[in-house]
Amino acid sequence: MFQQELELIEKQIETLQEQRNLLLQKEAKIDIISDYVFKDFDGNAISLPSLFQDKITLVVIHNMGSGCSYCTLWADGFNGIANHLNDAFGFVVATPDSFEKMSDFANSREWKFKMVSSKENTFFEDMGFASKQEEKTYYMPGYSVFSKNEDGTVSRVAMDYFGPGDSYSSIWHLLNIIPNQGNWSPKKVY
Repeated sequence: MFQQELELIEKQIETLQEQRNLLLQKEAKIDIISDYVFKDFDGNAISLPSLFQDKITLVVIHNMGSGCSYCTLWADGFNGIANHLNDAFGFVVATPDSFEKMSDFANSREWKFKMVSSKENTFFEDMGFASKQEEKTYYMPGYSVFSKNEDGTVSRVAMDYFGPGDSYSSIWHLLNIIPNQGNWSPKKVY
């Protein structure tokens, strides 16, 4: 009986995820993306299309920067699977930090994935991961998936926001099975 109930719940979760993905893809659709220019670790200009490298799909992680312990947690998780991600598609973590601050922080954490600074463009705002209120910019974490079209243009085809308990960091699943762990928050240093 227990096994049947569990299988039913798992099927419902699968159906929910499929419907959620369809809605996110519909929300994310932006047909032609401007040619944003980012800065790499050395301060060199790098365009959005060049981040694809030889792939037709690019996943950009919208990271709030070195001040966010949650974004650090997600990035630490991606670091462990960076080689797998880069084999499957283009993968880059974008941050609103300056390229100097980004480089220093990434090196201190020994991150292996490609990172870019969007400090000098409107990428986060245009993709819906930042908003301005009274001259202050507020950033949100998440991802955007881009596709390279046959004519060389770029379209965003999927997106989602990150948050505590999401399916983008394995730690949330482990915390869910441990009683009384609902109020845990990550730290950058332990």
